[in-house]
Amino acid sequence: MHSTMLCIRSIRYHTNKIHGLGLIDLVHYGLPINLTTYTLCKLPLLQMNRQLHSLHCNYLQCTIKLKTVPLELKNKGLLRQNPGKNFIFFATRNTHDQSALTSIKSHTGSENLKYFIKPELSLSKAAVIDGKAIAQVIKDEIKTEVSSLVADGKRAPHLSVLLVGNNPASIIYVRNKALAAQYTGISCDILRIPENVSEGEVLKEIEALNRLPEVDGILVQLPLPPNMSERTVCDAVLPGKDVDGFNVLNVGRFCVNQEAFIPATPSGVLEILKRLNINTLGKNAVVCGRSKNVGLPIALHLHASQNKGSTIGDATTTICHRNTPPDQLRHFIKSADILVTATGIPGLVTADMVKDGVVVIDVGITRILDKNGKARLVGDVDFAGVSKKASYITPVPGGVGPVTVAMVIKNTLAAYKNELDYGPWNKSVLPSR
Repeated sequence: MHSTMLCIRSIRYHTNKIHGLGLIDLVHYGLPINLTTYTLCKLPLLQMNRQLHSLHCNYLQCTIKLKTVPLELKNKGLLRQNPGKNFIFFATRNTHDQSALTSIKSHTGSENLKYFIKPELSLSKAAVIDGKAIAQVIKDEIKTEVSSLVADGKRAPHLSVLLVGNNPASIIYVRNKALAAQYTGISCDILRIPENVSEGEVLKEIEALNRLPEVDGILVQLPLPPNMSERTVCDAVLPGKDVDGFNVLNVGRFCVNQEAFIPATPSGVLEILKRLNINTLGKNAVVCGRSKNVGLPIALHLHASQNKGSTIGDATTTICHRNTPPDQLRHFIKSADILVTATGIPGLVTADMVKDGVVVIDVGITRILDKNGKARLVGDVDFAGVSKKASYITPVPGGVGPVTVAMVIKNTLAAYKNELDYGPWNKSVLPSR
């Protein structure tokens, strides 16, 4: 057994509630360790692993100081030199190292490990949040519950999607939602409506779906053609079936911190923060963008009082928008512990605008042409620069987007279970015909 002691200078770990996720059993490497969370104390390595495993941790990173570097760990790629300092970066997970991955599986008993942090890890680069992995875990949770319902002889939940017109982006979004529903066992039908129909005809279709007891969730894919009022159409969906959270009653309820269906994108942002166990209490949160369906709901939830057991809320929240002067925008962003940007302006946030350790959630998505004329998707944040200073960052694509889709499906299951009580308000909004 090695006699080397690992002296932990700083440590953070990330948890989720999925059974079976755990840390690599470092006893395999025979290293005694001084460990605590934020303070130093002696703790046997096996005990440390068991305690963190009991918290369902799937990722640990820390800054350590070594007198000597165990060759076995160095060869495994689990130790990295921090340039300019006598510190070593240690991560329990390295997906590029198949032997390390095998060891993780053998010591945790899990053959289906789900990772929320992508493997681009070092002390000079942010942990890249893997939205696809988070979305997969959410869908797997839903699939398990739906399978149990069907096994008990109950019908599967059902989602109906209205797609008006032929917007190419909308077609892709709807297809992704239908595929996610299919994966989880939730049935889904897509009602294609020509762009030239009247708003009244769309309202009649929604009313028909409202009256069908076997339809649990209704989603109207936005944007709508210019001859239709999005507010009128969205308000026609019963609040209890409004899985996209656009009905004015849902908007009003979450504004006063009552239970409601939250729009899918804000819900996805909040879910990412929850799954990574990022506590917003007392933090400075800055939201760039004030749209009624994205920026505003995110800001309201970050600002609202934390519910019991929640880590989201009670942040000091600032909203920046198109009329925020550039110097003030820079000032506010520089103060952010948590930065959420949803403007659709590529390169809006650069590395010199953020402070070290900021959590960055990039909701913006814009299709641009690179120098070779090839189309690619980018966010609002200069990823290459900001990722060198942030503690966490979402990529575009592959960050918020997949989680947004998963949250629509999660809301559909909640609607099926009648988890939210709307009382007399959950009735048809149009007169009987």
